[in-house]
Amino acid sequence: RHAARRMTPGRHGRRPRPDRHRRASGTTVASTTVAGRDLAGEGLGSARQGVLPVDREVGQERHLVPLVVDPAGDEVHPVGDLVNRGPDSLGTLRLLREIDAGGVLGNHDTHLLRVAHGTRQSGSSDTIADVLAAPDRDVLLDWLAARPFVRAWDDLLLVHAGVSPVWTDPLATLASCDPLAPDAAATFATRVRYCDAAGSRPRADRPPPAPPFAPWWTFHPAVRGDGPRVVFGHWASQGLLVRERLRGLDSGCVWGGKLTAWIADEDRIVQVDAARTYATAD
Repeated sequence: RHAARRMTPGRHGRRPRPDRHRRASGTTVASTTVAGRDLAGEGLGSARQGVLPVDREVGQERHLVPLVVDPAGDEVHPVGDLVNRGPDSLGTLRLLREIDAGGVLGNHDTHLLRVAHGTRQSGSSDTIADVLAAPDRDVLLDWLAARPFVRAWDDLLLVHAGVSPVWTDPLATLASCDPLAPDAAATFATRVRYCDAAGSRPRADRPPPAPPFAPWWTFHPAVRGDGPRVVFGHWASQGLLVRERLRGLDSGCVWGGKLTAWIADEDRIVQVDAARTYATAD
């Protein structure tokens, strides 16, 4: 999911200025990676002097290793879903914590935190038992819970699923959200695929809903080339999305697809093929 320092994309050698609460301040960006080599993953952000989110690793520690970055100068930011569905949620968390990864929370991450807190039950398809039984579970859960729902730099916004078209300031909207407590804004940020122009979500995403619903990013200024670039994950069935100011990195590694990373300062995509199919789409 490295002790890499992030550099603002396109500004080599300069660390980003400290910003408001829950803004990145030059730590690590990753979603499952290992420090020291190349990088890829769902929102894995290993940046060789930049920000680099990667594709749905969800417990894919073995795929992070081939992706890795240089801990002396890179920053890794996972786009969420660091755990669940994959075979090694525990190893993934340990690795990302070890390399001081940054990143944001996804819906599988909040699910784990709530199961551990006793406010939600684990499901039959969950693969988080190793984390819950680990001797270092409290340290890992505290580290995971410290991830924000959104990170922002002057020219980049990082979120797991998406942002609402009616949010004028996603950072302010999500800053007070508690990962242990249900919250409409946090749910949108970690689960949205489709919405309408007012930010309302359909009852279901499959089959694709009829108008006025459309992919959330069609209502975002980034699709018109305005504002900061938005990098997100979550939507494995959509696959890799590359638009002028949009990068959708979830390419379904856990479903047998690829682990994808984006190197920000080079605007370059890096991918690693899944070794096998670890779960069926739900």
